Amino acid sequence: MGGHWKLLRKAAKTGDVRFGLFELERDQQEKNDIAEQVPKQVESMKAKLLAWQKLIIGSPGGEDSFTQWSTIVTKQARFPRYGKRHFC
Repeated sequence: MGGHWKLLRKAAKTGDVRFGLFELERDQQEKNDIAEQVPKQVESMKAKLLAWQKLIIGSPGGEDSFTQWSTIVTKQARFPRYGKRHFC
């Protein structure tokens, strides 16, 4: 398996959180969730995500910084002019 991974965090209204994992080189349309096949990769990426979230929320901008970053990422995903980025 390659190294272009996308970890997708899905939160339900009940508060339950589920993670999906996609290998973007082979599955650009993100149709095949392989999280159960490579649990070590999921755990590694979850740990990195949690560490990053703690860093951002603990920064001088606090939660506002996290909100601003989320807005930028959403714009990049919807509008190509903002540039294509891969995270994790």
